[in-house]
Amino acid sequence: MVDPTDVTTKIGREAAAKAKAFIETNETAKKATDALYTLVGLGVISAQKITVAAKSTQEKIDANVGESSDNVKKSLKDTVNLVDAKVDQALKAIDSLTAPYQEKLPEATRAAVQKAREATDSLRAHLKERISNHDEETPSED
Repeated sequence: MVDPTDVTTKIGREAAAKAKAFIETNETAKKATDALYTLVGLGVISAQKITVAAKSTQEKIDANVGESSDNVKKSLKDTVNLVDAKVDQALKAIDSLTAPYQEKLPEATRAAVQKAREATDSLRAHLKERISNHDEETPSED
């Protein structure tokens, strides 16, 4: 009797091998792969920048307890919004550059690009939510 797991594993490996071979020999696919790596890299860099900005702002809050925390929170929000806007601008530029090539990519590569984009969007949403939740947890001194 044939094990369905073995069959699907074999099919998956064959599809991955074909996609890899296609990417290695097709200039458009190489460019799309480079764009995918750039997109993921931008997501990682933006996450790092947001984390650094959040930590920096938290340090400012801790160091300047006597200062108005509302100003510091506004500074954090402004920084986060600025970084997010720059990331969004970069993602739109990448999308506009890669859009003509996406239709020409094999299905497996298109799926990989879509998954990477979804992961980047999810990461950005998660970071925004964490910062938003941090604001809600910190009581205001009105």
